[in-house]
Amino acid sequence: MLFLRIENKNSEPFAKPSNAVSAEFGDYRIAYLKDALYTFHSEKDSGILLGEAECCLDDGIVDDLMNSVARPQPVLMSQGRHIFDFAYIDKSKSELILSLSAYCCRPLYYFIGKDHIIVSTHISKLKESGVTLEMENNVLPEFAVYRHIVPPRTLYRGVSKLTGGETLKIDLQSMQIIKRKTWSFHDGLDIEESADKRLEKIEDMLRQDLKELIGSFRKPGVLLSGGLDSTSLASIAREIKEDINSCSSSFSFLNKNDREDDYALTASRELNIDHSLFAASPESYLISLVEAIHAAEEPVHHLQSALLYLLYQRLKPLEIDLLICGEGADGIFGNDAHVRVFKYKSLLKSTRAFGVQQLFGKVVGRSLEKNERYGFFAYDFGKNLRSHRHFLWTLGQFADIDLVKTSLNTTFEKILSNRIRLMRDYPEYSLLDMITIISLLSEAFESMTIWGKLAEANNIAITYPYTNPAIIHHVTSLPWEFKLKESKYVIRSLLRRRGISGKIINRPKLSFGCPSQHWALPGKLFQPLVDMAADMFDRELLRSLQSSEIKRAMLLWNLVNIYLWHSIFIKNVSPGDLNSEILDRHKKASNKKSG
Repeated sequence: MLFLRIENKNSEPFAKPSNAVSAEFGDYRIAYLKDALYTFHSEKDSGILLGEAECCLDDGIVDDLMNSVARPQPVLMSQGRHIFDFAYIDKSKSELILSLSAYCCRPLYYFIGKDHIIVSTHISKLKESGVTLEMENNVLPEFAVYRHIVPPRTLYRGVSKLTGGETLKIDLQSMQIIKRKTWSFHDGLDIEESADKRLEKIEDMLRQDLKELIGSFRKPGVLLSGGLDSTSLASIAREIKEDINSCSSSFSFLNKNDREDDYALTASRELNIDHSLFAASPESYLISLVEAIHAAEEPVHHLQSALLYLLYQRLKPLEIDLLICGEGADGIFGNDAHVRVFKYKSLLKSTRAFGVQQLFGKVVGRSLEKNERYGFFAYDFGKNLRSHRHFLWTLGQFADIDLVKTSLNTTFEKILSNRIRLMRDYPEYSLLDMITIISLLSEAFESMTIWGKLAEANNIAITYPYTNPAIIHHVTSLPWEFKLKESKYVIRSLLRRRGISGKIINRPKLSFGCPSQHWALPGKLFQPLVDMAADMFDRELLRSLQSSEIKRAMLLWNLVNIYLWHSIFIKNVSPGDLNSEILDRHKKASNKKSG
């Protein structure tokens, strides 16, 4: 946990967490935490460095980092291996430098007041240090469509958050941000090598990363869904540590046709790894949803987040202290959006050059966008990212954007403004690279930080090897013609190199989720939550969203998610009280059905 508060000596004494260390530093009073999970600390006459890393860092590494940050042109921490974040107070310049890695399971929040600044990975520490938690209503439309808010804005009024790979420099005398630097995704041209050489290099980088991590923890494990990404990591981890375990959970308690358990078990048998399946129940899921939001301090984005929180709790008897997860791979190696744009790139380029695509979009309008086969061609693919019909804004768009616009009486500009601002830092990248950037820095980043907080609440570290900065830099420098020879070509090729059978490599991709008819319809799992959320949102709107149509159901999920978060952090309702009411309502509904 990272916490730091800085305040001018002339101001009134400030609030701080009870376990924080207080000190005077030049013209400032500071309070900070040390010796917590992930944390490293160094203090010299020139400055103070606080940060978090995935493994214990020796003093030499910390000193090197401190020296590099203190340079006139500091080396960005996001290039470092296993370092998540840091805050550096430069005494001579009266400056604070904050940096967050793209390789991260941590959010980094900051609150800048008139004469003080508070930085923490945890909202609870901001509150203990005097920040009043209020909801920022202006970002609700974005959340309603995308299930999260793109940094720097957050759901908390006045509280900002760093983007992955971002570094800020703050002048402590004026309490103003004076410099902001975002991260570059590749360093230059690809070095032409054979396919085997490229694949060998990626495999070696993953092996080196996993070897360091596995050697730093007492009992590591793999979060194994049976998909390509997790199976590839599990194969390498099994090579490093023969007795490594894997685990998974599923929605089989709701959906009897769910194949997640089968995928995980067949992959673990192929790899000869002991695998633990963790079953849930409707009641345990509902309880875990509330507890997960409490631990994440934000709405939990994915439906499976509650299952993961429950899985983390049940890992305690196995004493697993590190979980290896494949999140982030799709955006780097190629997802469905990459495949479609690459497949039709020549056609899109030609139609854009002759104005045909623009005319086509105007003629068919948004009606065709809902057509699964042809709707793709109705979007904009050019450089005008301010267009609300740009293809980039369809990525991670879970709820229907028109429905949100109407239901919340908002505009496309309000829904998209944060995303447009994020992509302004990457104007010269190709559309394929932009898909990678928006995928990693929005949805994947949100998932990684939330799942990291859920793991931390259960004393487990979680790692995402595919998002190691060195791997991101290398893979994003490779040409798309190489990466998209087939869907997930690099990952499939790594598995083939490792002798994994075609049955595992070529089977259809599963989406780790649950069809909405099992949870969104009237009388189904979320009915107690829908009834309770009517205290915050229009009851008729909520009822209209209880649908098997996925984009309506996802808006229901988003609003329920917001309601639970708002109850806990804005209205200060305890998770225990929320769960008591939810379970009581669930029990009454079940008894009514059986009666």
